[in-house]
Amino acid sequence: MGWKTALTVVRGASVEDLAKAGYMPDGGTSTPDEAIAEGLGDHLSVVVHGDDLVLIGRGTDPDLAGTLHAALDVEVAHAFFMSTVDYYTWTVAHAGGRRSWSCGEGEVVVDEGDPLPEEGTLRVLDERGLRRLLEARTGLRLADLATGTARSLAFSSPVPERRKRRWFGRG
Repeated sequence: MGWKTALTVVRGASVEDLAKAGYMPDGGTSTPDEAIAEGLGDHLSVVVHGDDLVLIGRGTDPDLAGTLHAALDVEVAHAFFMSTVDYYTWTVAHAGGRRSWSCGEGEVVVDEGDPLPEEGTLRVLDERGLRRLLEARTGLRLADLATGTARSLAFSSPVPERRKRRWFGRG
């Protein structure tokens, strides 16, 4: 198939929640297929899928799953497909910890955290295996995205909570 994209499922979150991590819709829309076809540039789009969000693209954050999990306190599953060079990554940030697993050219490159039940007897990741993991963990079937609208996201640093200024460093 030759995929070059990333899909990140944010469990139980709304588009408005993404502001806590600095992401806001910028007004642009497309189909999910068009967002996937953009490949692995710095773009990031979001599709609402039931109670979850599906982010399409890589964005500029190398640890998107970890950042979203920390900001929103929800499970985040990230699947990175680079089928054209046979490289795949599976990352899940959840209340119980973090799992990160990457394979390239049939070899395990990264294997951190406890394996998840969905991984079963899978020894290396490939496109089909990664799609199965994503579906088993999140319920997302890629065909489910076909009827959605992909909203383009822009990043701006979240506004830090303003603290009361203290004179002379005293509480």
